[in-house]
Amino acid sequence: MCDWSMFIINASEDLIPSKMIRTLYRIRWSIELVFKNWKSILKIHVSSVRKNHWRIKCELYAKLILAVMVHSIHRKIHYSTWTIKKKEISFDSLWKYIIARAESLHGAVKKSASEYVAIINSSLPSIIKVCEKYHQPSRKTTLQMIDEMIGDVQHFKIIGKNCLT
Repeated sequence: MCDWSMFIINASEDLIPSKMIRTLYRIRWSIELVFKNWKSILKIHVSSVRKNHWRIKCELYAKLILAVMVHSIHRKIHYSTWTIKKKEISFDSLWKYIIARAESLHGAVKKSASEYVAIINSSLPSIIKVCEKYHQPSRKTTLQMIDEMIGDVQHFKIIGKNCLT
């Protein structure tokens, strides 16, 4: 059973070709991790507002904007660090780094987008140094395993209407 991967779907092969299923599940898992980070680190799901639905919406929109900004920074730094050094950047550490410098970043955002980008760019060496993930060399990270799997082709055979082998 350890050599098997079972994917149960209710879409026909006309809609999702069987060769795409593994890739789609990898992408779905990445999306799940993004939302997990937003909930556990950014606390996007927590609110002290109880009655005013306009205030709840305003707070939610502000948190979503913040999540997109932080995720965008993380994605770009993480991608370049992974491409160059095969090292990962911790989303949690990046968030703590941003919180520690929130006042200067807030001031930059209020001035202009280019001021904000300039501060982030000038901070890159420091961000990478502080936020780089440590992992045991004897164990592969999830990203290393996914990186090795890219290009693997798993052939599936459709048996019946909704079954794959």
